Amino acid sequence: MTRKKLLAIIIPVAILVLALIGGAVYYFCYARDIEVKDDDVIAKVGDQEIYAYEINYLMGVGYKSVDEAISYMGEYKAMVQKAAENGITLTDDDKKAVSDEISQMAQYYGGEEQLTTMLKQYGLTKEQYQKIGEMSKVVTNFQEKVQDLGLMQKVTDEDAKEYYNKNFLRAKHILFSNTDDEGNKIDDATVKAQAMEVYEKIKAGEPFEDFLSLSKDPGAETSPDGYIFFNAAELKASSDEKDQQKVSMLYNLGIPIMVDEFEQATAKLKVGEVSEPIKTNYGYHIIKRLDINENEKLFEDNKELIVSALESLRFEDMVAKWAEEYPVKPKKRMVRCLTKQIAAKQAKQQASQQNNAASSTQPADSQQQSTQQDASATDGKQTDANAQAAQ
Repeated sequence: MTRKKLLAIIIPVAILVLALIGGAVYYFCYARDIEVKDDDVIAKVGDQEIYAYEINYLMGVGYKSVDEAISYMGEYKAMVQKAAENGITLTDDDKKAVSDEISQMAQYYGGEEQLTTMLKQYGLTKEQYQKIGEMSKVVTNFQEKVQDLGLMQKVTDEDAKEYYNKNFLRAKHILFSNTDDEGNKIDDATVKAQAMEVYEKIKAGEPFEDFLSLSKDPGAETSPDGYIFFNAAELKASSDEKDQQKVSMLYNLGIPIMVDEFEQATAKLKVGEVSEPIKTNYGYHIIKRLDINENEKLFEDNKELIVSALESLRFEDMVAKWAEEYPVKPKKRMVRCLTKQIAAKQAKQQASQQNNAASSTQPADSQQQSTQQDASATDGKQTDANAQAAQ
C-alpha cells in the first residue's frame, strides 16, 4: 500500500476520532446538565463571586428571570468590590448587628424553627441569610461614606433647589369620590355629572377655592398648602428598566408620587389654571396648579427629602459606572443548569398549589353531598311518619 493511500485512510479516521473526543469533552464539560448546589459560584464580578443561593433568594422575592437576578446581584457585587478597594470592610460590630437583626426576626416569626421554615421558602439557610445581611451592611456603610471618600459630589442646597424647580409640581384638587362614606360604589355617570356641574361654575368665574369644601380627599386637611409631588411622567414612560427602578426608589424614600392621570393633567396646566374633571381610580378630580415657589417655606419643608433623593440618584449613577468597570462574568453552564433547576422548582410549586386548591374544594363538595343525603334521609323519615299518622 502506497503512502498516499495510507494517508487517505488515516487522516479521515483521525479527524473522526478527534471529533468524537471533542464532542465527548464538550458534552461532559459543557453540555451535560449538572446539579448546581447552593454554594456553587455561578459568576464573578471583579474579585467578588455570585453564589447560587443568592440568585435563589432573588428569584424567591420576585425577580422575573435568572438573568435579571444575576444582573442585579452583579451591580451589588460591584459595590462590594468598590467598597473593598476603598477600605470599607465588615467589622465584628457589623456582624453582631446583622446577627441581632436575624434574632429579632426569629422572635417576630415565633422562634428559630419558624424562621428556618420561612427562609427555606426562599431557598436559604440561616447562615446564608447572615452572609446576605453582611454584604448588605458593607454596601450601606459604603454608601454612607461615599461622599467623604470623594467618590461622589456632595449635594448642596443649590442642587436641591434646582432639582425641586425642574422636577416637582404643586396642586390642590376637588375630589368627587366614586365611593360613599360606607364604601359603596357610586355610579360613574353620577360622579362625573357632579364634577362637571362644579367645573362649569368655576369656568363661569366662581372661585375654585369656594368649592374645596366639597372635596372628599381625606388628605386635604394635612396638606393645606396643596400637594407637592414629583413629576415622574418621563421616568414612567421610559422603556429603560433603570428608570422604572428610579421611580420605585424615589417612592420608597418618601417622595410623593401621584397617579399617572393626576400627574399628567397637572403638568399640562399653567400655574393658576384649573383642569376639566380628570378620572382616576378614586373618582373625578378638578385640579388647580399652584406655584411651587409661592413662599420659601414650601421648599424648606421638603429640602431634606429632596437632598436624600438626589444623593440616592447620584449613587445609582455611580453604581452603573462601577457595574461597567466590573462586568459580570457568568459561568454559562452553571447559569444554564441553575435556570433549569429554578424553572423545575417553580413548576413543581405551581402544581402543588393547584393540587392544594383543588383538594381544598373537595371537603366542601363532600359536605354538600352529606347534607343532601341527610336531607333525603330526613325527608324519608318524615314521609314514613306522615304515612303512619295517616293510618
